[in-house]
Amino acid sequence: MYWTEKMFIEHGDIFLKFIDDEARFQKEFEALQRIFSEKRVSVGGNVLDLCCGSGTQALNLAKKGFNVTGVDFSPIAIKKARESAENMSLKGHVEFLVGDARRVSKLLEKKKSFNAIISMGTSIGYYDDETDKSIVKQLNKLASSIGVLVIDVGNRDYIIKHGESLGIMEFDDYEVHDHRRLNLDESHAESTWEFYKKDGEDLKHVVTVSSNIRLYSLHELVRLFETTGWEYCNSYGNFDMEPVTIDSKRIIIIGKKGANAVEKTKIGKGV
Repeated sequence: MYWTEKMFIEHGDIFLKFIDDEARFQKEFEALQRIFSEKRVSVGGNVLDLCCGSGTQALNLAKKGFNVTGVDFSPIAIKKARESAENMSLKGHVEFLVGDARRVSKLLEKKKSFNAIISMGTSIGYYDDETDKSIVKQLNKLASSIGVLVIDVGNRDYIIKHGESLGIMEFDDYEVHDHRRLNLDESHAESTWEFYKKDGEDLKHVVTVSSNIRLYSLHELVRLFETTGWEYCNSYGNFDMEPVTIDSKRIIIIGKKGANAVEKTKIGKGV
């Protein structure tokens, strides 16, 4: 079993609690609204949220009037997202599908093209370079002729400079010990996550999951866009929309469908 299946599917209930950060989600959403405004993604347009988790941003965008499709391969996450959509009376504006990002174009081939596609929270980098390239290329096929792509990942340069070998985090009644190692040969962050449940003064081990995430520098992401039909527009180093530096924890990279890709779409579809 690959680590993504173990973490997000087998133990998805725990991991969803771990990543539930309302303050971060709010700043993320504010940044998305600014990006959509800058790139003229109009309210009422079609948006794809790839690796949407429990649907926080998909739901936020639907509340603002966008027509959103959320895709995640965790049935637990999608179940929670659908329940939230129903509770918010948003079912007509947002749809959640269980699906693998590696086959996203097949999953959505009968859907309308998307005016904007987002992938937040370091959801690119789970596999290898060729897989990432395939996913981003598939997203280009799903985008409209004026489609915008927003990808948010951790910044490789920051992690190399500031990364620590052990991180301890707490959420609800859990404590997580993250043992980290940088594989510089392949530019991967290799982690062993130990999840413990608090029991008074004691910790009871629940599960250990390893992860192996491809880390990207900005220039590599620009190259990834340019080799998959996207035209690089700009980037930010955080959700306050500041420039990317070596001290930026994140990279939010933005692209639009490239002119060559648009011409191929016109030829192929006769539009």
